Parts: sequence; structure tokens; C-alpha cells
Amino acid sequence: MKRINLQSRINLLGIALIFATISCTDFREEAWNNREKYADTASITLQTDVATLTKRLTFADNETVSAFALKRVTVSVPSIPNEAVQLSNAPTNYNNGVILSKGGSYYVSEGEVFTGSISGNSADKVTIYVAGTLEVTAWWLSGNNVTIQILPTGSLKYASDFNNQAIALIKDGVTINSWGAFTTYYKGSGIRIAPNAVLNLYSSEQAESFYVNPQGGMWDSSFWVEGCFQSDRPVVIDGNMLVDGGKAVFNSDLTVSKELYVQGGSVELYGCTTIEQDLKFPSTGDLYVADYLNVRNMETNRGSIVISDGALIQVVENLFLTAGGGTKISGPKKNYAVIEAESMFSETIWLSQFMTGCIDLHSAEIRQGNRWWYSDPIVLDASNTNGVIVNGNTSIKANGCNPGTGSVEESGNLSLVEVARLSPPADYYSATSVAFNGNLAYVSWHINPRNYLEDFGGAIDVINITDRKVLQSRVNTDVKYNHTYFYHGWLFTAGGDYHWGAILSKIHLQHGMFADNKEEQLVTLTGSSGNCVEVVGNTLITASGAEDGGFDLLLPNSAKKQFSVSAPEAKYVYSNGEKVVTLNNMNLGTINVYDARNGWQEDMLGTPRLTFNAGSIAPVDGKNVIMCNEKYIYVCMGENGLRSFDINTGKEVAYYDIKQVNGIDLDGDYIYVANGYGITVLKNADLAYVSSFVDNTGSANYVKKGEDGFIYVAYGIAGFRIFKFE
Repeated sequence: MKRINLQSRINLLGIALIFATISCTDFREEAWNNREKYADTASITLQTDVATLTKRLTFADNETVSAFALKRVTVSVPSIPNEAVQLSNAPTNYNNGVILSKGGSYYVSEGEVFTGSISGNSADKVTIYVAGTLEVTAWWLSGNNVTIQILPTGSLKYASDFNNQAIALIKDGVTINSWGAFTTYYKGSGIRIAPNAVLNLYSSEQAESFYVNPQGGMWDSSFWVEGCFQSDRPVVIDGNMLVDGGKAVFNSDLTVSKELYVQGGSVELYGCTTIEQDLKFPSTGDLYVADYLNVRNMETNRGSIVISDGALIQVVENLFLTAGGGTKISGPKKNYAVIEAESMFSETIWLSQFMTGCIDLHSAEIRQGNRWWYSDPIVLDASNTNGVIVNGNTSIKANGCNPGTGSVEESGNLSLVEVARLSPPADYYSATSVAFNGNLAYVSWHINPRNYLEDFGGAIDVINITDRKVLQSRVNTDVKYNHTYFYHGWLFTAGGDYHWGAILSKIHLQHGMFADNKEEQLVTLTGSSGNCVEVVGNTLITASGAEDGGFDLLLPNSAKKQFSVSAPEAKYVYSNGEKVVTLNNMNLGTINVYDARNGWQEDMLGTPRLTFNAGSIAPVDGKNVIMCNEKYIYVCMGENGLRSFDINTGKEVAYYDIKQVNGIDLDGDYIYVANGYGITVLKNADLAYVSSFVDNTGSANYVKKGEDGFIYVAYGIAGFRIFKFE
């Protein structure tokens, strides 16, 4: 049955009192419109039975997600707990520093600068949250299990425990997780990570490249890893790097200005890596190359090297293949990797003694020998290697800094392959969007009124991508969730509420999960249904329809509405960091382009730099996503196809004739299009066809390319699906 809007019922009651006193009526209306609104917890259920929930998630195979995908995901940003003590209020010591207590939680607030030493005896299980600036002049803390959480707004300048300006030592038992800035207190210090210490550098909007600039350093090593290191942001090391029994994982680009030594332990390279001098294995150690490695000279010695399919190792001068030391080089089982070298020296002609898998060795000069001696040219025997070839014609497509090798034919042989699917919480739910928080994915749903009598109701699932499990499912029978966005520990969703109409839902997450109290703040938006929410700088921007729709600008922390811009049929808003684009008025397809760098919220959607009409969009109740990069604006026009426009002039650049275009996402090469009964992949610049996937059991309405390389698709009543592109 159709529900009566509660707002209307109370307004009707208010008419009976209008003659009593105008001031009383005004007061009540003002109180109604401005009071805090929260979802009715009676309408919310939170399911946490992982075993039962995960039955809804099925995979096309029984293998684990690729190693590359797992290494690209991060963890969620923590929140400062209520019981934490401000670091400046901790007991002080004689050295203008503070003394920490066992089991304590401390914080440096945003905008605050704290400079001093950190000390404490047996101060186990201590956590320091850094939202402002923490400058550690000396580290005297003797306890284990110490964690420093550098939040996105935070900055940590770290010193050794003995004020050695040449090297900053991260001691045993210390874990540093950084979403903000991490540097050494003494400019130019190298960094040493002790055997039982951890340094994790995660990506965030504020995070920049990690730069190590030494002045000497122990063992002439600018960066010395005996413990664990992981970085999701580019790393630049000015000097040598030594991995000495530890583990170093680089999920983004790495540059080493001198040499990289792998002396026990392991190095995993998932981005583009440049080593300006030599890569050596003084003793046993493991190296994994997933993308591109450029190095002057490379000596395998006693190391173990694993190369992913499509990877390219480019040795500018000499590659020394050392068989006697127990070297093992493993290529992929299918789809070749390539090793190129100006000159190649092998201690034996029998590659089967230390090499296996699909590897193509390219070199114009191949001799028997090593770094110290060599003889005449030889022919390497690749028999019994399960795929190794020498000077074959393997081609690798250029991608980013990877120059590729050989000639690659056009991508007609690329295909979309379904990896997994998630069934709806109930038969009458449709998948609407997905948002990511590290290795957690939040999948939103709303009731499909065509399959169910009710208009309202929605759900949000929490999926652990790494573990392939559904951890939670949160159902609200009063709120439908249309578009979801994760930001700094909060989940924001644009949608509709049974009582309030168009709303922005704000849910606080604890370690990425829904809390048991089920609290959900609701903010009324312009219009009747919330369609989209986007974060631009420190501002939330929402788009709401229909005829009385518009764009609202809100503060993320308080979810307070600051400004509204009236726009009929406001459908979508998106920002590339420099510009904000909006779509409204489906009959004309009006596009407005604003400068995202306007600091004041009232100016952000003030006067557009450019306004133009993309053309009629139908039907008006589709997703109709718009996106942009630095050159083009892409508009999903429903039955009228996909169009791209110059972001500076509004001139149409390209058109692709495809029906039911609902959603798109971009990367550097491709556009991923959710078009009704399938997914289509096009080239970014000219919208040329690449590949597609068709399944008419549902309606693909939203698509998102994950940091792990997978393609996530809200497929309407057919559920939620995950694809890979190969």
C-alpha cells in the first residue's frame, strides 16, 4: 500500500492551529524543519552472521583473488577513540617530552603541533593518533606493541631513539600506519626499520610521494628494511636500499637512485620501478615483479625471482644469470613476461637448471660467463623449462611508464570475464552502487517498486574483497539507498526516506563496520529523491530530483547543509579535482562546469565557467552518470547513447550509439559503460569499441573500476557482479 508522507500529516494537523497563534505555528514549523533527524532504529536490522551472508556471494572459480589485486587494497582509516588523551596533556619528562602509560591512547588534534620526546617504561599496547603535526625529537619508549596512526590530516616527523641524525630507527615493536605525511625529524636522515617494526604508507587524497633523502647512513643504505614495509604511494629513495631479512611491498612506483640489495627477505614490486644502478642478491632473497622494472645491471646470484604475466624487466646494460648459487627464476604459467638486456651472461647454457615458466629472454649478445669472466657467444638451451624462449616475438602492450615491447595488435581479443556475483538481500531489491574503503566494499540496494508494492526500503552490504566474505548486511525498511560514498570513516548515501523525501544518510563506521547501535543521521535535501553524493575538497555536494530538485552543499563532519542551488531534475555531480561538472534538466541535458578550487562553499557552485546542453536524455529515471577527466566530459544519455564533450568548450568530441547507457567509470585507457543488459568497454579518447559482456537477466546501472583492477557492477535485480578485463 502507498504510505502517506509523515510531513504532510503533521502539516495537516498544523492547519487546525493556525488561528490560535501565528507565532506558535511558525515556531513549530521551524523546529520541524531544522531539528536533527535520525532514522527509526525500529526499521533497521543488522545481520552479522558471516557464514550465512557469504552464501549470497559466489565466485566463478575456487581460486583466490590474484596476488596483484590483494596487494593493491588498503585498510580503513581509524577514528580517534573517545577515551584518548591529548598528547600535550600527558605527564611530561625532563626533556620537554611526554611519558606514556601502558595501554594508553593519545592523540594530536587537527591543526595542533606537538614537538618533543616520547618516553615510557614497558608502555605496551600504546596507540598515538596524529591528526595534526607530531615532531618526535627522541624516542625513549621501551615497550612493545606501540602503534602510531597518522590520519589523512596528520604529519609525523620521526627521530631515532638516540638522536642519530644519519638514520631514523623505527624500533622493534613499533608500527606506523600513515594516511598522512611521514618524514624524518632530521632533514636528510636515512630510515631503518627494525626486524619487528612495521611501516605502512597508505594512499589518501592528502598523501604525497614518500621521499627518503639521506646524508650517509648505516651500511651506506638510505633505506634499510629488516622488518615490514608497505607503500601504496610512490616511493623515491635517494641512495641505496637494503632489504635484510625483511619484507618490502611497493604497490605504486619506486625509484632508487643507487643500488638495491636483497639480502634475505623479499621485495614485491607492483608498480613501475626504476633502479638507477644495480640490483643484487648478496644472499638468498625473493623478488616479485608484477609490472615494469628498469635497472642498469642485474645479478641474480642466489635470489628467487617471480615474474607476473605481462611484466617487463628491462636491463639497460648487463644481466648476469648465476646458476651455481641456487638461482630460481619463475615466469607465469600462461601469457608471457619479457626480460630484455643489452648483454646477457649465463654461467650455463642449460636454462632448465634455474629458469621455468613463460619467459621470453631478449638480448643481442648472449655469452657464457658472469660478472668476473666470460667467453664466446653461446646459444641458451630452453628445453625442459615449460615455456622459456630466447629472442622470441612476445609483445607487451605499453601502459603508463611501461614502454612495452614488440608490436601489439589492437585490443579486439580483450574480453570481460565474470569473477563473482552477489545475490540481492531479497528478491525485490536492486543493486544501485558501490563504494570502497581499502579492502572493504559497500554495496547499496533499494527496493524495486516494479517488483514490490512498497516504494521505500534499502540495504547496504559490507564485503571483504580480500577474504571473499560478506561481513554485514544492514537493512532499513524506511530508506532507499541510491548512491554511496565513503569519506574519512563515514558512509554517505543519497536516497529517499519514507518520512522526509530526498535525504542524505550519514552512518559512522567503526573500523569500517556498522556499529550495533544502528544510528543513522538523515539530512533533508532539495527535491524528492537523492540521486548522487560527491566529495569535493572538504565539501559534500548532492544532486536531487525531480522538478523541484537541486544541488546541496554540506559540511562532511556535521552533515549540515550550507547552501543550495536550485536545478530542476538534478541528476549527477562529479569532480576531477580541478573542475566540478553537474547534470540536470533531462529534456535539455544541461551541463554546468565549475572551478573546484573555489575555496568558499557559496562560490563552488556559484557562477559556472561553462554551460551547454548535451541533448535530450531518456528515460529520466535512469542512473545517468556523468564523469570527466582533464580533457573530456562523458554523459550517459540513456536511450540516446554515450557522448563526450570538450571540458573547456562544450564541443561534442565523440558519440557511441548504444542504448540504455546508465553508468560509466574511467581509467587512463578505457571507459567502462553500464548499458542496461550488459557492460561495454570503449577506448577513452575516441569511444572506439574494445569489448563487451551481455546478460539480459538484469539491468546494469552503475559501474566502478576498483583499485585492485577488477570492475564492479550494480546489475539491478540480478544483483552485484565483479568482472576482470583481460
